[in-house]
Amino acid sequence: MQSVTQGTGKSLLGQIIARLVGHGNVSYPTTKEISGDYTGWAAFRKLVIVNELYAGGKGHKISNGLKSVITDPTLWYNQKFKVARTIENFSEIYAC
Repeated sequence: MQSVTQGTGKSLLGQIIARLVGHGNVSYPTTKEISGDYTGWAAFRKLVIVNELYAGGKGHKISNGLKSVITDPTLWYNQKFKVARTIENFSEIYAC
């Protein structure tokens, strides 16, 4: 969700949706986590809320990190100090 005006309630809407889905099913990754090598932030979550997607001028790199999570039916689950594996991807992305 994008708006040129700050304070329009984008984050509030994300909080409401998270409450409906259940906080245990929601992930709030930072832009650093999304652009990193590990994908634990998207694994086993129904909803991924990304705040300030285009903050800091790194939006293109972050968007590329989200492409496979948005479009692919499977996710390469890479967690630190664990063996990487492919899992089913059922995450929905809410970017504001």
